[in-house]
Amino acid sequence: TTMDRVRENKNPILKRKLSELKSNILNTLTTNLIITEKVFDQIFAKQYAFVKKHIQITGRIHTDEELANHFNQEKYDIVIVGSDQTWRPAYSPNIYNYFLDFLKNDKDIKKIVYATSFGTDQWEFSKEETQKCKELVKTFDAVSVREKSGIDLCQKYLGITPEFVLDPTMLLKKEDYLKLIASKNLPKRSGLFSYILDETDEIAKIIADTAEHLKLEHFTNQPINRAKGKNVTNLEDHIYPELEGWLQAFNDADFIVTNSFHGTVFSILFNKPFVSIAHSERGASRFHSLLSLFGLEDRLLTDKSKLKEMAMQNIDYDAVNLKLEALRKHSLDFLSKNVINSIHEL
Repeated sequence: TTMDRVRENKNPILKRKLSELKSNILNTLTTNLIITEKVFDQIFAKQYAFVKKHIQITGRIHTDEELANHFNQEKYDIVIVGSDQTWRPAYSPNIYNYFLDFLKNDKDIKKIVYATSFGTDQWEFSKEETQKCKELVKTFDAVSVREKSGIDLCQKYLGITPEFVLDPTMLLKKEDYLKLIASKNLPKRSGLFSYILDETDEIAKIIADTAEHLKLEHFTNQPINRAKGKNVTNLEDHIYPELEGWLQAFNDADFIVTNSFHGTVFSILFNKPFVSIAHSERGASRFHSLLSLFGLEDRLLTDKSKLKEMAMQNIDYDAVNLKLEALRKHSLDFLSKNVINSIHEL
């Protein structure tokens, strides 16, 4: 079962992020709309539908008390923490929850961390958080991280040496994802696919220039308002399209431009030529770590004058796939050793 632990608005960075999202929506609406949890549920309804279809998930959990009560009722044998930036305090509803503080005295539950990420190569924990988490991490049976920099942070600040594993999305192959959408019979698209978080004028120009260099039409799988710009008149234009279309887009694309970590992941999984734009505030070190695994550091756009050269350069996916298979085997071995074997022992 996957926890649906939502964020409380106590963290100043989280409050600012939520405020920015609300402002982006309100700035493109001409109606007096109050952005509530219900409105967000409408905007992301198609995303939630995909999750509910394919993942067994809890009801929404808002507080530490609700979280502890859930575990007391369900009596789990194994708990896995992971993965994307789950150990980044600024992005967490309660960082201690992701060190399983509410289970610290429960000796019967096996506690595993899979591919956790700090999101950055800098230590962002306060002194108090560092001390408490250093004690909590001792209660885990096995710990693994997603970035090589995470190994150094764990050794320096938490006093442990974790294993290095792949992001969980990379444990599956392209064919596994295509099976999820086979029944949808989605229309085929072609051209340059962009998957962009927090689009800017500069990024829009990069997309336009890349499409021009490659003589490709541009398409996306994001809300209508992202394409139209300002002065959208209704909420429907902010609704995110279904996730199946997002997966299909990676399969259909002739080229991909993204500033998303997982946009980069899926570009690699689908063996597509791509340009990745590091998002410094969301954690640029994640991009460097991921791309260095496959010798793809040159796909990270750091100099716009090299855009045309990058767009025309081929990627040796035979070599990439060999590295991916080896890393996937190691990561699955970690799970087999710490999860599957534990199930057999129960």
